[in-house]
This record gives sequence, structure tokens and C-alpha cells, in this order.
Amino acid sequence: MSKSTDFAAWEARLQMSHDRWHRVHEPNYKHWIDWYKGEQQETVANFQDGERITINMVYSNVKILMPRISFRRPKIFVRPRRPDRQGDTIPIADSSRALEAAINYYIEDLKIKRQMDRALLDALLTPYGCVKIGYTVESEWIRDDELLEMNEFVKSEAPYIVRWSPQDVRWDTEVRSREEARWMAFRSVSALEDLKRNPKYRGTSDLRPNLTVDLEKQGAQTTLWGRDPGLMGAVEAEFARVERWEIWDRKTHHMMVYVPGHDKFIFEDDWPFDLDGFPAEFLEFNEVPDESIGIADTSTYKDQQIELNKLSSEELRHVKRFTPKLLYQGNYFDGESLDQLERGETGSLVEIKGPPLEAIGIVPMPPLQFNHSQVKEDVKQQMREIFGVTLFDRGARENVQTATEATYIQAPSIARSDDRRSQFEDFWRRAVPKFAAVMRQFKTGEEFIPVLGADAASLDLFLKFDPAQIPQDVEKEFLFEIEIGSTEPLDDAVRQTKLHALFQLLNGDALVDQRELRRRLLEAFGERDERLLLTDKQVAEQQQIALMQAQAQAMAAEPASPAGNGGAQDPMTALGAAMGQV
Repeated sequence: MSKSTDFAAWEARLQMSHDRWHRVHEPNYKHWIDWYKGEQQETVANFQDGERITINMVYSNVKILMPRISFRRPKIFVRPRRPDRQGDTIPIADSSRALEAAINYYIEDLKIKRQMDRALLDALLTPYGCVKIGYTVESEWIRDDELLEMNEFVKSEAPYIVRWSPQDVRWDTEVRSREEARWMAFRSVSALEDLKRNPKYRGTSDLRPNLTVDLEKQGAQTTLWGRDPGLMGAVEAEFARVERWEIWDRKTHHMMVYVPGHDKFIFEDDWPFDLDGFPAEFLEFNEVPDESIGIADTSTYKDQQIELNKLSSEELRHVKRFTPKLLYQGNYFDGESLDQLERGETGSLVEIKGPPLEAIGIVPMPPLQFNHSQVKEDVKQQMREIFGVTLFDRGARENVQTATEATYIQAPSIARSDDRRSQFEDFWRRAVPKFAAVMRQFKTGEEFIPVLGADAASLDLFLKFDPAQIPQDVEKEFLFEIEIGSTEPLDDAVRQTKLHALFQLLNGDALVDQRELRRRLLEAFGERDERLLLTDKQVAEQQQIALMQAQAQAMAAEPASPAGNGGAQDPMTALGAAMGQV
């Protein structure tokens, strides 16, 4: 049911947030994006053309950290927060297994890791990264067999997690942290006609475009307030766009869609999603006390990046301006000998008309006033210490004598990477419950979900997923966990060693699925052909039961066996006897 809303008050709230963004945050945001792209020429503006050079440490630092923080798709675990209770359609444990399978499958199928990685890139370059969570209803996605929204990562009748640009998010300016915000708004841009055809929106007949595409600036959007589409030219009308802001009010659980320049909301209703918080999550590595936006990693070594570029440009200028030069007496050379002097190969004979010491002289190259190379290395070392990246991380060799010394040098870098990875895993842990809640709310009908295997490439089995059988309040009924370290790079040799040790530890354990244990060991060594497991799965299960029975018999007989008489029957011997009965 729609609730009365003060349009002017919300317009003022949003404008205050716009003003703060444009005044305080937008210049820095664009600054760090430009530096990442290598556009750092303003740091060496005092140097002439051809003498400017920049060393893009922003790009290299980010590219080193990205794979260390997020290399693989994480494994999500879902655990019930309570035991079974009256009214459950199916046991709560079965619900958690089905929900876990569905979440892991859709994360892979919808390429959600790529969206989370884009938010990670934002968080490494700018103060924060953001993803938005939601569900796409077919009637709002397709109209007359045409797509109304263009996004490869958003599908009709499916939940989504998409990266949302930090410059397209606003929130309450009165708070000291986002967790305290009363409201949050998300910006979108659509073609005018697509917006009018979307059945979700009302009162759009007199809607006018407020943006257009600047064809001279690679698709940049520029303000176009209140232009009448009927008075536009064909090309101008084709690129007419409408900017809108989706405002979520947590105080009233009310949602509004505001179009700048329009005199009323084009959508106004209760929140469509059963969520306690906003349909978004944020990744922020450097929070600042009592401020709702932190600082970017890149801002911490801004001065060092500027000085590094200046030092490099000074070296280049010195080389170009002060290379050794030759002075010669013109009357001692004819055209041929002068050309031979200038272009001849090493060892060439040059005939001159006078004493050599009088005919030619050398202007030596003056030395630099200080050791630029050492100063540059000192500046780079400062940047590495600030950002937590060592020479080892860059593939270079530190001047160390022993492996122990190298470990001590690397330890701070590993700790910084582990801290960032932990924050990234927590980012997943906060986003996934909202994704699951939206999926539970809107998905209808049962479907069979393939259960992803150990490496997301193998499909082992299928589980039935029926949203109607999942408890309604997903965020409160289930605990969502991320497998620790599941996002970090995995060295094959290390994985093989760990699994081999695990195999030796658990081999023959009646409480462990021996066939699955061997299958995972084979996968670690690149063997996925299950025909290597000679035993049929049903026979393997019977052998597992026999092994458990044999071990139980051995344990029961052990106390009654007198010392020195050989003790209890060996479990594997008992298993051999039992196997003859299988």
C-alpha cells in the first residue's frame, strides 16, 4: 500500500547528498581512476613534451593484490540456526542443504564473482566498492519481445548481485556511518521510451529526458533539462536519456523513484524485498572514525607517486638535454668527412684538414646533482611499505641470505593481504544472505539444482530446490559461512600435498566416505575420470557399512582380550571377512 510522501523534502535530502558528493568526494574518485589508467601527466606538468614520464605504481599495486584477495569462486556453506520444529515442511537440515546448493550454483551461473571482483577493484582504488542485490521480474525486463534493461549479468526471473558504481550511490548526510543511514539511493539511466514502456512506473506520459549522450566524449552523459522530445532532431531524440534515483527509506520501508526535473515520483510503494537492511553491501578497507566514507588505499601514497614521476622525468630530461656533444672546426672538414664523422660505423677513418685536437672537441655530459636511482628506490620502498607490497610480491629478489630471513621480510605483506582477504570474505558473507532472501521470496516452483563439485567444473549430483519449503525469514533461520581461504590462489603442489596427507590420515576411517576421499585425491592430481574408481558407488556404500561394522566388532572385543594374546582383531582383517559377505 502506498504511503503519503513529502516530495519536496526527499528532493532536498537527495540534493544535499549530491552537493556533498560533488564537493568532497567526486574529485578524488575521478582522480584515482585516472591514475589507475596511467593518466598522471598533471604530476609532471612543469616538464616539456618528450621529457614527461610516469611510473604507474597505482596500477601495478592493484594488479598484485587483486589475485591475492580474490582468485577463486568462494564456497558458501549454509547451516541452520535452530533444530527442527513443528510446521517445517521438510527438516531444517535438508532446507539448508538445498539452499546451499542453489546459492553456489547461481553464483557460478550468474557470474557473480565477476561483479564482486569489480567492487573489489573499486575498493582498492577508491574509498569503497558497492554491489546491489535484487530480483528481475520478467514484466519489468521484457516488453513486446524487447529488452527494457541491458545488463549481461542480470537475467529475467532471477536474483542478481551487480557492481554499482560508487558515484551512483547516495545516502543520508546526517550520519557518521552507513549503518546509521535512514535512506539510501541508487542512480540508473534508461532510454526515455524504455522507461515509459516499463509497467512498473506510473505518470510517465509527460516525462522528458534530462540527459543526452555526448557523442564526442565516448558516450559521456551530459545534462539536458526538460527538453521536449517533439522538438528534438532524430539523432538527438535517439540518444535522449532519463536519469532516475531509486530511494529506499529504512524508517518506513518505503521506496520511491525520483526523476530530476520531474514534479512527482514515478514509483512509490513499500519495499519489494523482505530485507532488514538496504539491498546493497559495501566493501571498505580503510574506515575513518565518525565519517561515513573512508579513505582510498591510493591516497595514502599520493605524495610518493608524484615524487616518483618527477624524479623519473628529471632523469629523462637530463639524458635528452645533456648527452655528450661534439664541437668541430668547419674549415677542417669537407662534406664527405663530416658525414663520415656523424654517421660512420665504429672504427671508421675520417680525413680532416688539420690537427685532430684542434679540429674536434667533446662537451662532456654533466653528472646529476644527486643519486636519482637511489632516491627513486627509497620512494618506491616507502610506497611498498604503505601499501603492504614487497619486492617478493613483485617477483623481484630481496637481498636476503636465508629462507627464514625471507619469511620475516614477507610476513607483514602476508598479514596485510590476509586482512584484506578477510574483509573481502566478510563482504561475501554479508551479501549472500540478502541474495538468498530475495531468491527465496521470488523464485517459484521446484527445480533440480546441480551440486557443484570440489572445483566448480564437475557436477556430482542434483538436489531438489523448492523455495516454498525453505523457511521464509532466510536471514534469521540460517547461518551463512564462507570457506576460509576459498578465494585465495591455490597452488596445485600445495593442494596435492595437503590432500595426500589428509588421505593418509583418513584412509580406512569408517566415518569418512572412502570413495569420495579417493575421488577428491584424484581430482587434485588432475584425474577426473571416475572409471579409475573401480568400485561401483552402491558397492562402495555397502563396503563402508561393512567397514563400520567390522570396526565396531573390533572395538567391542578389545576389552575382553587378555594382554599378550594379540588383542582385538585388526579392523582391516575384519573388513576382509565382512567383504566376503557383501
